[in-house]
Amino acid sequence: MRLLCKKLLPDYKEVVAYKRIGIENDFPQATYLKKGLHLLSSEIVLDNQPGKANPSDKSSWQSGDHHLPKNERKLWGGAIDAHGLILSFTGAPELGDEAAMLLAAVRMGLLDEGEALEIATISINTVYTSVIRLYPYE
Repeated sequence: MRLLCKKLLPDYKEVVAYKRIGIENDFPQATYLKKGLHLLSSEIVLDNQPGKANPSDKSSWQSGDHHLPKNERKLWGGAIDAHGLILSFTGAPELGDEAAMLLAAVRMGLLDEGEALEIATISINTVYTSVIRLYPYE
């Protein structure tokens, strides 16, 4: 997966960290940042309580704090759960980030088209639905 991301994202640098959800549940999480940008902080993806991921969420949009003004927000959309593998992207508006992850997940065989559309429906992701309308999966 990391080799594929390096190939697909040549203008991005990889930042890897380990996240803990439970006592026996450590997993590597790679974040890709556009070269030239600096990472100031990182929040847990798909978070609904401090320090805990919500295992029932399929999209970080579900746990986001969209009701707050942008300068007060801490929980943003853009990440998806592809059968336990968290895919996260940042660099575009939230729906663009999520659309990129949905497209990547389908192309890599991590989700089928129906599962991706189900997640896009949760966040009302018109970016994703517009892209697949213009460029349908083959």
